[in-house]
Amino acid sequence: MLQRHDRMIANLWTAYKKRTHKFGIEVPRSIEHALNIDKSTGTKFWYEAIQKEMKNVKVAFEFLMPGDSCHRGLPY
Repeated sequence: MLQRHDRMIANLWTAYKKRTHKFGIEVPRSIEHALNIDKSTGTKFWYEAIQKEMKNVKVAFEFLMPGDSCHRGLPY
């Protein structure tokens, strides 16, 4: 059963990797690919999407200076 499950997951992953378009829009596989799509179409859609995502994710990170403890402010 586990071997069959692994094959099913592998087939789904392969199908996902082969997908190049979704809803008629080319889906980039990297930041460089996204920026190349923008350059070829003359738009800034992918660039703006990347900037928006980075702005939203930035709050999850706290950058420490050398020598700072990573357990600062945690109750445990």
